[in-house]
Amino acid sequence: EVSGSQPEHGSVNAITPLNDGTYLEALSPDPSELHATKFAAQAIASLPAPKISMFVVTGTPIEEAVERARAAGLNVGEPKADRRERPDGSMLSWTTLQLFNTPFGFSVPFFVDWSDGVHPTRGSDAVAEVESFSVIHPQADELASLYEKLGIPARVEGGVEPSFRLALRNERGLATF
Repeated sequence: EVSGSQPEHGSVNAITPLNDGTYLEALSPDPSELHATKFAAQAIASLPAPKISMFVVTGTPIEEAVERARAAGLNVGEPKADRRERPDGSMLSWTTLQLFNTPFGFSVPFFVDWSDGVHPTRGSDAVAEVESFSVIHPQADELASLYEKLGIPARVEGGVEPSFRLALRNERGLATF
């Protein structure tokens, strides 16, 4: 389902609800901004094919995420409150926390806290369940150690290039990305 425009990024998103309050969010350049100069829109448009490029952690209060990240020695940005209107007119509010300059790039997620308790999948039925999710990285042991310090329950596997592996299951079968 199309979830709304993100004008500050020059993108639009679509949410696919999964089990346990997780969801897959697809971003694309906003077609109403044909000459988008915003970094996110340009980065998305430059991809040769769709791919999982990052993940987000939710369920941890932002203040706790800040404390854990600082204790792990990470450069922590300021929490940023944001909001947008959904196509049905309801508002979503959230706060994000970015972690900067880690040696692991986008393999380190950012955190989101759904401020008002309204989750973007509210009122939607799950269309699939997450069978597995793994982060692949050449420095798997070091990344797994950082995840443990941050309280991130993602599986980390060794590999040549940083990437993500996601397996979803529904009545049609298994799909892997």
